[in-house]
Amino acid sequence: MPHEDIFTPQFARRAMRFICGRKGLPAYDEDLIQEALLRALSASRRVGYIQYPSAFFGKIMRDVLADFWRKKRPLEVELRPEWIATPEITIEENLDRKKTLDQIHRAIQCLDERDRTVLELFYFEDCSIRDIAHSLGMSESATKMVLMRNRRRLASILQAVPLQRS
Repeated sequence: MPHEDIFTPQFARRAMRFICGRKGLPAYDEDLIQEALLRALSASRRVGYIQYPSAFFGKIMRDVLADFWRKKRPLEVELRPEWIATPEITIEENLDRKKTLDQIHRAIQCLDERDRTVLELFYFEDCSIRDIAHSLGMSESATKMVLMRNRRRLASILQAVPLQRS
């Protein structure tokens, strides 16, 4: 059976429900399903034979969801109920956030230059994985691995040095 027959909107909807557990707003579901289907068709044509199409599509759906929630986007007011008020940030909370950010920046300085560059491009310059990989002469999968490893390194650095609160 061709993979095009397997990768249907109904199949994608079931996969999304399974992966997400129906958490989050349904407003994005159709866009995410279409994105996952497009990626799956493109990847299946590139790869050829896929032994486990459900697992293959599940990985693609997880990647689409991760990419979606990782993106920085403006607040979408129409999806926010008007009764939700933004809490005021106290001076102490603001100072704590600044100290935390300073510690994160110091932890980033502990990384080697390439790792630091990848993190800065991804988080501070809003570059995509593809753009970072292209500009640094790396593969996209290697760029993803560098990001994952460095997130873990930063977490361990920050856990070793407890955040100093005033």
